[in-house]
Amino acid sequence: NRYVQLLEKRKHSSAFHPHGRQVVIDFKGKVFAVKRISPDGKSRMLCMQNVTAEIQKAAGFTLGPYQTAWVDETG
Repeated sequence: NRYVQLLEKRKHSSAFHPHGRQVVIDFKGKVFAVKRISPDGKSRMLCMQNVTAEIQKAAGFTLGPYQTAWVDETG
């Protein structure tokens, strides 16, 4: 189940720490995106949500209608 996979990813990434930073990324209103950054700055996750019924491209990714994607940018 995709939802369970996202919850597991969230559980194991310090980028989702409640005291971490969040930066909203502007993809012109069709994709809602937030970059989550751990309190120590070492872990980063780009969280994108296509909020339309159409395929959208953002940050080099193609998102299906209403699709969610979390991209680990920790490197």
